[in-house]
Amino acid sequence: MKYNLSAIQKTLEDITKTIKSVINVEVTIADSNLTRITASGSNLTKVGERISKTCVFSKALESKESFIIENPRVNIRCIDCDKKNECIEAAQVCCPIIVQGQAAGVIGLIAFDADQKKRIVENEINLLDFLKNMSKLIAAKLIEHESTQRIKRLANELDTTMDLLDIGVIYTDEKGRIERSNKTAQEYFSKNQLAKGKTIENILSLSPIGIVDTVKNKSFNYSEKERKFHGFYSVHPIIYDNETKGYVFTITELEELISVLSNIAGKSREITFDNIISENKEMISIINHAKQFARGNSSILIQGESGTGKELFARALHNESPRKDYPFIAVNCSALPENLIESELFGYEEGSFTGAKKGGNPGKFELAGEGTIFLDEIGDMPLHLQSKLLRVLQEKTFTRVGGNKSISMDARVISATNKNLETMVAESEFREDLYFRLNVIPIHIPSLRQRKDDIMILSNVFLRKFSNQFNKEVKYFEDELVDFLTNYSWPGNIRELENTVEYLVNISEEDFCKKSSLPNRLKKHFYDVESAEAETTPEKESINVMTIEEVEKNEIKKALKLYGRNSSGIDNAAEALNIGRATLYRKIKKYGL
Repeated sequence: MKYNLSAIQKTLEDITKTIKSVINVEVTIADSNLTRITASGSNLTKVGERISKTCVFSKALESKESFIIENPRVNIRCIDCDKKNECIEAAQVCCPIIVQGQAAGVIGLIAFDADQKKRIVENEINLLDFLKNMSKLIAAKLIEHESTQRIKRLANELDTTMDLLDIGVIYTDEKGRIERSNKTAQEYFSKNQLAKGKTIENILSLSPIGIVDTVKNKSFNYSEKERKFHGFYSVHPIIYDNETKGYVFTITELEELISVLSNIAGKSREITFDNIISENKEMISIINHAKQFARGNSSILIQGESGTGKELFARALHNESPRKDYPFIAVNCSALPENLIESELFGYEEGSFTGAKKGGNPGKFELAGEGTIFLDEIGDMPLHLQSKLLRVLQEKTFTRVGGNKSISMDARVISATNKNLETMVAESEFREDLYFRLNVIPIHIPSLRQRKDDIMILSNVFLRKFSNQFNKEVKYFEDELVDFLTNYSWPGNIRELENTVEYLVNISEEDFCKKSSLPNRLKKHFYDVESAEAETTPEKESINVMTIEEVEKNEIKKALKLYGRNSSGIDNAAEALNIGRATLYRKIKKYGL
């Protein structure tokens, strides 16, 4: 695949201006055909012209290596140049732009006088590192652009003709009587049900058609003989002269469409609130409020148990905000070693510590720019760093580790945690002032057990996703398994549900998933519950009651046995018990564990 630099010309113009302002030498960026895409100074009038094939730019394209020429005209790379006798350059730096192994172009720095040459020669290593980073930035932008263009082309192709759509389309008259349907709809439903004159209510179990507004992504379950699936439909009235003349129903197995788009676009696929599937009233209300919050700049704190989709929510907030064209930088505060968190967040200068890269390194706040920085597991941030983060949020500036230059911070901060920060504040494990700074807009995502009406909707989405992924024809869950999935508490929430369905699809040898195929940990729970229900009597319920302290002590013992007593084990045990690390240590001491 050949990458076209001119497709991101505006970005290249901005980069050219930035390099020029920072280094104060002339800049030229050319593509793989040696066409000058952007330039500064005297070369600005030559944008769009071809550079000679014998110039040093071609050497950088061929070798895919960066180099500095301190003595133009006599340097070995200049021997074949047909312009060397006319050359007035004092020095030159060339850096190829490598995209997935291909040389897509060249960044060139050109000195025309002794002062500019001195700046290049004295900063040789830093300049090469800087240009390589610029090259990587351009390469990433090119890949992003190409991915976006592929998705747009796919969308245009899907719109060209009804029969080529990957969704079912049904047209009805104003009373809901079917007029015609496309091939995909005919694959979903029986020919008899789609016969002209039949009513749409019989397929989607609707109330009789009346005057309706547009409906989007309404869930339904279809079952006819051997054909069973979970789908979504949308309704669009056809209006002429202010009168409804008919309806267009679009029907899709949404999870399959999401899977297709995910395979095409990979992780670069943009997450929006449309990707958060729910019919739970509380969740829908939270999503609607979040769409309003997305438009602002205030800090947002997302709270919820592990596996509820806090990062998905954060990405949706970013992608539906005015900052969507800027970076979304995610930081997992619990995954970084304590001695590296500060340098990861705020960057570091060269020589600031042993192992620091030459030229230093920008931190996450710097990389976020005018975008969004997502601080996941913020409750695990050490107290001494909480005070520095607070200053950054208050002053909107920060400095790199080992540096003294103040850097402006314009990113929006979204943080998330599965811990009770209010309790941590009360126990002096989290700064109260930082808590209030982060919690300007609180969003609490309910656990899956609080969204029981979503359990089977999500289960069916995952069922279709993994059936397609594993090339299987697993179509539904048996009733007994549906009862279990609906009533199980799902301590791991959506992540645990997804993993469970993936396991069930993997192990299934039929076209449905069975209760007996549950993973052992869930199977044990299932039978333990059945046994407890069978054995429980009023007399037994009144005996063997433990005190709260006894229950707490036993649960802490179980957590320590499961996760261990080393540093990471204590962290995992505290998270599982939903208490702070310091609180866990106090209770271990209290109970003599």
